[in-house]
Amino acid sequence: MKKTAMALFAAAFAAVFAGCALFREPDTTPPPAYENIAVMLQDGFSLKKAIMIGAPHDWKIEELDESTLRLTISQRSNLVVVRATILDATHYSLHPVSSNIPNRKYVQWVERLQRNIARTAARGI
Repeated sequence: MKKTAMALFAAAFAAVFAGCALFREPDTTPPPAYENIAVMLQDGFSLKKAIMIGAPHDWKIEELDESTLRLTISQRSNLVVVRATILDATHYSLHPVSSNIPNRKYVQWVERLQRNIARTAARGI
């Protein structure tokens, strides 16, 4: 009798939490774009070079044209693809192409990318 009561309690407990998961809304908001980011460049250093060198080693970079780069990061089953567009000598924008991670993680990864680019551009490495 005690085992049956415990089994019923466990089944009810599991049903309640399974039901809660059904009512949770998935995060469907698109990841943010980062527009018109200003960068201070070391003399004689190009913004394109700063982006290519400043992207952490786990980002793969593909040059699409003179002013556009595709940056991809893949860790475990997580994937983020961002398009970097160079607007002028000191400004660029980052636009999401695809992402399978929550927005808060996307924001963390892209902000880390931005910080590294800014640090590289200022140092002129």
